[in-house]
Amino acid sequence: MRVKRSSSSMVVLLLVLAASLATIVPDFEVKDHTLAEKSIKRQVKHLQEMGCQPIRQKFYVKDMLGPESKLHDYQLYPNVFSVKRCVNSFSYCGDTLGEETSSCLPVNGTVKKKQFKVYYSKDDKKQYSRMKLDIHRKCECHPQFPSHHKA
Repeated sequence: MRVKRSSSSMVVLLLVLAASLATIVPDFEVKDHTLAEKSIKRQVKHLQEMGCQPIRQKFYVKDMLGPESKLHDYQLYPNVFSVKRCVNSFSYCGDTLGEETSSCLPVNGTVKKKQFKVYYSKDDKKQYSRMKLDIHRKCECHPQFPSHHKA
């Protein structure tokens, strides 16, 4: 027997599951300190492997348009772009203890404009337009604190 669920109940279920996976229990006491140290070292190693380098990010074309753009009235193709950017939340600039000490930012002079083309249909004819987005060619850790860091 199959149980039908509404899409809203599925969304709620997924949100509850996601929240339960991200729960941290700070009062849980670890009995085996050796295993705890190994686990922490592994976590820090994973952070360090992230490094600070440009990663591919997806951008929606319409989000890149100015508010006065007439292209908002059309369905654009493609409707997303992929560019490499320095993204602090997907990078790690920190020490060997797992403390983030700086931010991953583009190196001066390495931010370039990349041109993208899109098309849309107007009066049953394809019309083309171009857009420019910043791409980051190189990143480095800068000694400024991430926005969530409390000094």
